[in-house]
Amino acid sequence: MSRRQLFAALALVLLLSLLPWQQANADAGPPPPSMTFYFQTDGSSPNITDIVLRVCETPACDQFTLFPPPDEQHEPWEKIWLRCQEARCIAVGVPTGKYYQLAVRMDGKPLTSNVFTKKAYAAKYQVTIEGETLRVREIALSKYAFFELINPWYSLLFLFFLFFWVALAWTLSMETVVWVAAYVKGWRKVKAHHLFIANLISLPVVWFVVPLLVYDGHLAFAVGEAFAFLFEGGVYLVFNRAAQISAKEAFAFSAIANLFSLLTAVGAWAALELLFAAPSVFLALLFLGIIWAFAFVRSYR
Repeated sequence: MSRRQLFAALALVLLLSLLPWQQANADAGPPPPSMTFYFQTDGSSPNITDIVLRVCETPACDQFTLFPPPDEQHEPWEKIWLRCQEARCIAVGVPTGKYYQLAVRMDGKPLTSNVFTKKAYAAKYQVTIEGETLRVREIALSKYAFFELINPWYSLLFLFFLFFWVALAWTLSMETVVWVAAYVKGWRKVKAHHLFIANLISLPVVWFVVPLLVYDGHLAFAVGEAFAFLFEGGVYLVFNRAAQISAKEAFAFSAIANLFSLLTAVGAWAALELLFAAPSVFLALLFLGIIWAFAFVRSYR
């Protein structure tokens, strides 16, 4: 591969890394600390028109900050919110190691709770009305009902891991196609098991480490692609010295393999969206693609 081809491949990988083809990964990473408040009433659904959570430094709660903080005090991508639905309110991204107090306007009346603490990471509380005040008590884990253990964040985390394994299988499959094509062409300086080792290390870093360090979705995608390209190229260079592989060849193979995996993933996702949005168009394009592939194979022979 010439130097011009190498630089062209690298430039294309970097360009694609900057394109906003996926949304910010706001749900990536572990679920943030949360609080769930269950309001116990006389059977009727409470009308909660306003609620804030005071985050206090002392048990007397004489000095406090409000949660969630005003918009200008936190970034839009941060997982920080407090929402209510009927008799349940959920606070996500709550600071830990503090004292807390609820201030609620319920059924037109302002109510303030006792000062309480937080023990569990995803803590659950029972809130009862005692006169003109609220009584907040944390529910012990041993008393959780089974359905209460099912947290929406855990479902998102499960989907995140599921997509990771799908992405891993796709990446290994597509980069193996590139390796087979190079092998058929007579270029055999990268061992197949080195390709698997490189991806089994780089992909978990891209999915689980980079989102914890880089919060912007587009920037995290660019950093992840750059890391995968550099790390995998380095692995091919170090592990295949006996085959007299050069740095240009190692990083060119890494660039081509990562680019092919990325483009096919984007194409597959677009095809899936087209299948649900316009099935007839999808089938027509699929038919044309099969005809083109058949003609290409015949001409190649």
